[in-house]
Amino acid sequence: MCLYIARKRTIKIHLFTSSFRGTHSSFTGTITQKKIKALISIHWDKDRKKRDFRGLCISRINAVILCKIIDFGPSDSDNHTIDPTVSNIFFFLKII
Repeated sequence: MCLYIARKRTIKIHLFTSSFRGTHSSFTGTITQKKIKALISIHWDKDRKKRDFRGLCISRINAVILCKIIDFGPSDSDNHTIDPTVSNIFFFLKII
């Protein structure tokens, strides 16, 4: 049995939105709108997740650096030595 192109497209959209609630899963007009909205939301969430993870990595690296810096002067801010593990972290950041 040969179906028309528009009918095939509608069936595919129905299968995609079959788990949605209410008319968002039954009416063709709202189905197409909700499918577009769902795909856009997936993209936004992926970007937000990447942003959050980047901030988490930066805060962890800053915490390690602050723990590893050893201060040898009473008030001299230029008199710091850095642990070798921290220099490895700086090298890693240059690679990224």
